[in-house]
Amino acid sequence: MHIPSSEIGARKAVLRRDIRTRRAGLSADERHRAAAAVAMRLLDRLSPSPGQVVGGYAAFGDELDPAEALLGLAARGCTLALPRMIKDEVRLCFHHWQAGDVTHAGDFGIAEPSPGAPELMPDLLLVPMVAFDRTGGRLGYGKGYYDRTLARLRASRTITTIGLAFALQEVPDLPTEAFDMPLDAICTEREWITARVG
Repeated sequence: MHIPSSEIGARKAVLRRDIRTRRAGLSADERHRAAAAVAMRLLDRLSPSPGQVVGGYAAFGDELDPAEALLGLAARGCTLALPRMIKDEVRLCFHHWQAGDVTHAGDFGIAEPSPGAPELMPDLLLVPMVAFDRTGGRLGYGKGYYDRTLARLRASRTITTIGLAFALQEVPDLPTEAFDMPLDAICTEREWITARVG
Protein backbone atom coordinates (compact mmCIF):
# COMPACT_ATOMS: atom_id res chain seq x y z
CA MET A 1 0.00 0.00 0.00
CA HIS A 2 1.34 3.40 -0.99
CA ILE A 3 1.68 5.81 1.92
CA PRO A 4 1.60 9.50 0.95
CA SER A 5 4.83 11.38 1.53
CA SER A 6 2.98 13.86 3.75
CA GLU A 7 1.89 11.04 6.06
CA ILE A 8 5.42 9.62 6.23
CA GLY A 9 6.72 13.10 7.03
CA ALA A 10 4.19 13.48 9.82
CA ARG A 11 5.14 10.09 11.30
CA LYS A 12 8.81 11.05 11.17
CA ALA A 13 8.10 14.33 12.96
CA VAL A 14 6.33 12.50 15.80
CA LEU A 15 9.20 10.01 16.10
CA ARG A 16 11.78 12.81 16.18
CA ARG A 17 9.94 14.52 19.01
CA ASP A 18 9.35 11.34 21.02
CA ILE A 19 12.83 9.83 20.66
CA ARG A 20 14.61 13.12 21.31
CA THR A 21 12.55 13.59 24.48
CA ARG A 22 13.43 10.05 25.57
CA ARG A 23 17.12 10.57 24.77
CA ALA A 24 17.20 13.88 26.64
CA GLY A 25 16.08 12.04 29.78
CA LEU A 26 19.36 10.13 30.06
CA SER A 27 21.66 11.24 32.87
CA ALA A 28 25.24 12.36 32.25
CA ASP A 29 26.45 9.13 33.86
CA GLU A 30 24.22 7.00 31.62
CA ARG A 31 25.53 8.85 28.55
CA HIS A 32 29.13 8.37 29.60
CA ARG A 33 28.70 4.65 30.31
CA ALA A 34 26.85 4.12 27.03
CA ALA A 35 29.54 5.92 25.00
CA ALA A 36 32.26 3.81 26.66
CA ALA A 37 30.32 0.60 25.94
CA VAL A 38 29.78 1.59 22.31
CA ALA A 39 33.48 2.37 21.90
CA MET A 40 34.46 -1.01 23.35
CA ARG A 41 31.98 -2.90 21.16
CA LEU A 42 33.00 -1.01 18.03
CA LEU A 43 36.71 -1.61 18.63
CA ASP A 44 36.10 -5.30 19.36
CA ARG A 45 34.11 -5.66 16.14
CA LEU A 46 36.29 -3.74 13.68
CA SER A 47 39.70 -4.62 12.31
CA PRO A 48 40.62 -1.49 10.37
CA SER A 49 43.66 -1.31 8.15
CA PRO A 50 46.34 1.22 9.08
CA GLY A 51 45.63 4.48 7.28
CA GLN A 52 41.95 3.69 6.76
CA VAL A 53 39.98 6.93 6.79
CA VAL A 54 37.24 6.99 9.42
CA GLY A 55 34.67 9.76 9.18
CA GLY A 56 33.22 10.58 12.58
CA TYR A 57 31.15 13.41 13.98
CA ALA A 58 31.24 15.85 16.89
CA ALA A 59 28.37 15.00 19.23
CA PHE A 60 25.70 17.69 19.25
CA GLY A 61 23.26 18.13 22.11
CA ASP A 62 22.40 14.77 23.59
CA GLU A 63 23.73 12.56 20.78
CA LEU A 64 25.88 9.58 21.70
CA ASP A 65 29.44 10.90 21.90
CA PRO A 66 31.81 9.02 19.53
CA ALA A 67 34.99 10.64 20.90
CA GLU A 68 36.26 7.56 22.76
CA ALA A 69 35.60 5.33 19.76
CA LEU A 70 37.38 7.74 17.41
CA LEU A 71 40.43 8.00 19.66
CA GLY A 72 40.55 4.21 19.89
CA LEU A 73 40.47 3.90 16.10
CA ALA A 74 43.20 6.54 15.79
CA ALA A 75 45.34 4.51 18.21
CA ARG A 76 45.01 1.59 15.78
CA GLY A 77 46.38 3.66 12.93
CA CYS A 78 43.21 5.03 11.38
CA THR A 79 43.11 8.53 9.93
CA LEU A 80 40.22 10.55 11.34
CA ALA A 81 38.01 13.06 9.57
CA LEU A 82 35.13 15.21 10.79
CA PRO A 83 32.35 16.66 8.66
CA ARG A 84 31.86 20.24 7.60
CA MET A 85 28.48 21.35 6.27
CA ILE A 86 28.30 22.71 2.73
CA LYS A 87 25.04 24.53 3.29
CA ASP A 88 24.29 25.66 -0.28
CA GLU A 89 24.65 22.05 -1.51
CA VAL A 90 23.04 20.44 1.58
CA ARG A 91 25.86 17.95 1.99
CA LEU A 92 28.89 17.21 4.13
CA CYS A 93 32.57 17.15 3.26
CA PHE A 94 35.11 15.49 5.54
CA HIS A 95 38.37 17.09 6.66
CA HIS A 96 41.34 15.61 8.46
CA TRP A 97 41.11 15.94 12.24
CA GLN A 98 43.11 14.61 15.17
CA ALA A 99 42.85 15.04 18.92
CA GLY A 100 43.89 18.54 19.91
CA ASP A 101 42.94 20.18 16.61
CA VAL A 102 40.88 23.32 16.98
CA THR A 103 37.26 23.14 15.79
CA HIS A 104 34.76 25.95 15.28
CA ALA A 105 30.96 26.12 15.42
CA GLY A 106 29.32 25.63 12.04
CA ASP A 107 25.96 26.92 10.79
CA PHE A 108 23.93 24.84 13.24
CA GLY A 109 26.33 25.25 16.16
CA ILE A 110 27.97 21.86 15.55
CA ALA A 111 31.75 21.68 15.97
CA GLU A 112 33.49 21.46 12.61
CA PRO A 113 37.14 21.02 11.56
CA SER A 114 39.08 23.80 9.91
CA PRO A 115 38.11 24.21 6.23
CA GLY A 116 41.86 24.49 5.57
CA ALA A 117 42.49 20.92 6.77
CA PRO A 118 42.93 18.37 3.97
CA GLU A 119 39.65 17.01 2.60
CA LEU A 120 39.41 13.22 2.85
CA MET A 121 37.08 10.52 1.53
CA PRO A 122 35.98 8.14 4.32
CA ASP A 123 36.26 4.37 3.98
CA LEU A 124 34.23 3.93 7.17
CA LEU A 125 31.62 6.40 8.38
CA LEU A 126 30.24 6.66 11.91
CA VAL A 127 26.82 8.27 11.70
CA PRO A 128 24.68 10.04 14.32
CA MET A 129 20.89 9.72 14.29
CA VAL A 130 17.62 10.32 16.04
CA ALA A 131 16.19 6.81 15.57
CA PHE A 132 16.88 3.53 13.79
CA ASP A 133 15.40 0.12 13.06
CA ARG A 134 16.95 -3.29 12.41
CA THR A 135 16.81 -3.01 8.65
CA GLY A 136 19.36 -0.21 8.81
CA GLY A 137 16.75 2.51 8.52
CA ARG A 138 17.97 5.80 9.98
CA LEU A 139 15.99 8.83 11.02
CA GLY A 140 18.01 12.04 11.10
CA TYR A 141 17.01 15.60 11.85
CA GLY A 142 15.18 16.15 8.58
CA LYS A 143 17.65 18.35 6.72
CA GLY A 144 18.98 15.58 4.44
CA TYR A 145 22.72 16.23 4.88
CA TYR A 146 23.68 12.61 5.61
CA ASP A 147 21.32 11.10 3.02
CA ARG A 148 22.75 13.28 0.24
CA THR A 149 26.30 12.71 1.41
CA LEU A 150 25.91 8.93 1.61
CA ALA A 151 24.31 8.79 -1.83
CA ARG A 152 27.22 10.80 -3.23
CA LEU A 153 29.89 8.71 -1.51
CA ARG A 154 28.30 5.38 -2.49
CA ALA A 155 28.15 6.47 -6.12
CA SER A 156 31.94 6.74 -6.23
CA ARG A 157 33.34 4.22 -3.74
CA THR A 158 32.68 1.36 -1.34
CA ILE A 159 31.99 2.74 2.10
CA THR A 160 30.84 1.07 5.33
CA THR A 161 28.32 3.02 7.40
CA ILE A 162 27.78 2.38 11.10
CA GLY A 163 25.17 4.25 13.09
CA LEU A 164 26.00 5.03 16.72
CA ALA A 165 23.05 5.35 19.08
CA PHE A 166 21.62 4.64 22.49
CA ALA A 167 19.54 1.46 22.55
CA LEU A 168 16.44 3.48 23.44
CA GLN A 169 16.57 5.09 19.99
CA GLU A 170 15.46 1.84 18.33
CA VAL A 171 11.96 1.69 16.84
CA PRO A 172 10.30 -1.44 15.43
CA ASP A 173 9.47 -0.07 11.98
CA LEU A 174 10.92 3.21 10.79
CA PRO A 175 8.98 5.04 8.06
CA THR A 176 11.33 5.60 5.13
CA GLU A 177 11.28 7.23 1.72
CA ALA A 178 13.22 6.56 -1.48
CA PHE A 179 15.91 9.12 -0.64
CA ASP A 180 16.59 7.71 2.86
CA MET A 181 19.98 5.98 2.86
CA PRO A 182 20.17 2.77 4.96
CA LEU A 183 23.09 1.95 7.23
CA ASP A 184 25.17 -1.23 7.15
CA ALA A 185 25.13 -1.66 10.92
CA ILE A 186 24.18 0.01 14.17
CA CYS A 187 26.20 -0.09 17.38
CA THR A 188 24.52 0.62 20.71
CA GLU A 189 25.61 0.14 24.32
CA ARG A 190 23.70 -3.16 24.32
CA GLU A 191 24.51 -4.79 20.99
CA TRP A 192 25.89 -4.74 17.48
CA ILE A 193 23.12 -4.92 14.86
CA THR A 194 23.95 -6.00 11.33
CA ALA A 195 21.23 -4.47 9.19
CA ARG A 196 18.68 -6.76 7.61
CA VAL A 197 17.93 -4.84 4.45
CA GLY A 198 14.59 -5.56 2.82
